[in-house]
Amino acid sequence: MAWLPKCVNPHLVQQVITAERLHIKHQAQALQAIRLDNGYATYDVANTTTIRCPPEPDGKMNHTVGFGMSGSPTQADLLAIEQTPPDGTPELYVCEYAHDSAWKLLRDEGYAEIRSISHFVRDLSQDLSLQQDSGDVIITKVPQAKMPDFIAASVDGFRDGDRRPSLLALLAESAAYRTGTDTMLFFATIEGSLVGSAGLACLTVDEQGTKIGNLYIDSTLPGFRGRGVHQVLLKARLQAAEKAGCRYAIATAKQGSGSARNIQKAGLEPVFDSRIFGKKPAQST
Repeated sequence: MAWLPKCVNPHLVQQVITAERLHIKHQAQALQAIRLDNGYATYDVANTTTIRCPPEPDGKMNHTVGFGMSGSPTQADLLAIEQTPPDGTPELYVCEYAHDSAWKLLRDEGYAEIRSISHFVRDLSQDLSLQQDSGDVIITKVPQAKMPDFIAASVDGFRDGDRRPSLLALLAESAAYRTGTDTMLFFATIEGSLVGSAGLACLTVDEQGTKIGNLYIDSTLPGFRGRGVHQVLLKARLQAAEKAGCRYAIATAKQGSGSARNIQKAGLEPVFDSRIFGKKPAQST
């Protein structure tokens, strides 16, 4: 990664990318176990990882991570990614520090930028300084018997966004299944009422055993937003990640969103942005 600016830590960038590749692999593995014979899979091709979920065309469950991070990608690399089954081209999440040639290749091959997301990191070896009044928000781990409640709360918390309920259910179900392997799930309550939910996946990213805690699937029910629920869920998971032996915690959010601001308030710092590319429809002649 000699093409990176000198101010950038290439090892940390690669560790974050590795964690995100592992995360989508574990999502697909969970869905394979839950919903048999539905074609959920990941493919390691051209130094990338691609998740494919045939019932859901959304990029959240049909996308590629790592494109252009190991050097200059080729047309053959891109074709190998495009040909991962089923039909339909996955979206490519391209780190801003990908090789410069990646951008030209994508545009030459008919891709266009759809949106951007920001990636955040906190070094958990430093003083977390998270002791502060959480107000009336109480955080608890989700017991196995309450997994259906977690799935329902997660879907309800995201329902007023732009994602389909079927996709929201897939994401929540995969997180619930992963509690048997790498994930801890959390409820937020106020005066006994369930108001939010979130997950923490602890992922080992190298042979030295470095673990990264991925803060994901954060959701606050609409009637309880603006009361600090997301902040408390973030800080509780940072503490849980440190206790689990994670060196770093990571999170992603849409650029400039309220979630991105909350993540930064919790002490995670932006490390890079990813631009998301999709294949433009072929022009009819």
